[in-house]
Amino acid sequence: MAEHKNSIIRVMVIDDYATMRDIVRYQLNEMGLDDVVEAANGRDALAILNDEAIRRPHIILCDLHMDQMDGLQFRNAFRNSKTLKPTGIPII
Repeated sequence: MAEHKNSIIRVMVIDDYATMRDIVRYQLNEMGLDDVVEAANGRDALAILNDEAIRRPHIILCDLHMDQMDGLQFRNAFRNSKTLKPTGIPII
């Protein structure tokens, strides 16, 4: 049976450890999710999300403990952003 890749669902992975991002990306790819964007911390993630040239993710997987901007700070900044206008994207 041919493997089906699902590029309809886009996932953002936010983690300060590149190895962890690699592991999560690998697992998502194994599940058929190959449209994954990565960020090393909450600030980088907000910059990516503010880039209108980049398609919005359908779900965000976020580490809680990170330097510069942790997961809770990211969530609060994203949910309260006037420019991003969050539309209920789940953050896990």
